[in-house]
Amino acid sequence: MLTQKKELMLGLGVFALSIALLIVIIPETVVSPGVVANAVLAPSFWPNVVSGMMCLIGGLMVVQRMLERSETESSTPVSEVKGKAQEAQSSMETAVRMLWFVAMLVGYYSLIPVIGLPASSVAAFLFFSLFQCRSTYRMTVLSVGLILPLILYVFFFHIAGVDIPQGDYWRLP
Repeated sequence: MLTQKKELMLGLGVFALSIALLIVIIPETVVSPGVVANAVLAPSFWPNVVSGMMCLIGGLMVVQRMLERSETESSTPVSEVKGKAQEAQSSMETAVRMLWFVAMLVGYYSLIPVIGLPASSVAAFLFFSLFQCRSTYRMTVLSVGLILPLILYVFFFHIAGVDIPQGDYWRLP
């Protein structure tokens, strides 16, 4: 768990990044045609939505830290001491999990040209959910992992008309 100061700084960083995305980066880098038939299909729509969500989440993190800070100042502090060995093992476990996550992302990126984006997304979601997160809801993970990438593929390829990278060995209709 992060300390309150780190969480406050993380919230401020996410908030500042999202504001920079909304005001400067997206308008300057995303090329949009003058008229789009459907606003949802505009190239800048989803980056703006994600940036807006980031702004909201960063702002909520800052507000939550500020409220907890004023709450702890008014009440008596409760000291919770962790052993250094337990803390070191926790950070080592986190480092190993992060290395596995990076390896998974490299594998995901490497599989896209071979089996395509939908199939590699299925594999990455299932791997991450089942092995990294150690989910107990295995049937839900399997169904979402198989169905969600395919639904997204159908929407973007067949409805929105966006080309989705297909693999050399496996192609979807």
